[in-house]
Amino acid sequence: MIPFKKKDDISPPSPEQAGPGVEWAETIERLTAERDDALEKYKRALADFQNYHRRALLNEQEARAQGASSVLQSVVPVLDHLDLALGPAASCSDSESLMRGVKAIREEFVRVLESQGVGVLSPLPNDEFDPQRHQAMLRQSEQGVEPGRVVRTLRSGYTLNDRVIRPAQVTVAPAPGA
Repeated sequence: MIPFKKKDDISPPSPEQAGPGVEWAETIERLTAERDDALEKYKRALADFQNYHRRALLNEQEARAQGASSVLQSVVPVLDHLDLALGPAASCSDSESLMRGVKAIREEFVRVLESQGVGVLSPLPNDEFDPQRHQAMLRQSEQGVEPGRVVRTLRSGYTLNDRVIRPAQVTVAPAPGA
């Protein structure tokens, strides 16, 4: 490999410096070889980068597919339980046992979501209102609940790895005089 020369190093020698064996053809040949070598390295680097970019996109697509597959594998058993609850065996007229079954399915579904990094935001009465995690829908006074605190949860919220996906919708006790 011929190293690149500085501009001063590649200028042709003066007639005084040029000896009897130095010819212009040799200088042109050397410079042409250096140019061709640099061009080849550039093309190789460009091809390597394009291959890297294509592999990165394929890896990203594969990771998404595996993530979706993992979630689906976790959720399918919950659907199986719902199918059982809604099938011919669900002909019992006991609403209490039906409610227990539905609650058990909901608990299992929440466990599946938690195993995938999902958290449930369901603040209790008198919990501190956090505008980053809660959405105030109503103001309502409630005995025993301090001003500016949650009165009740209207709809649970959810997080994914501590990032709020949907804030909990809550009723908040108003400040005095509001």
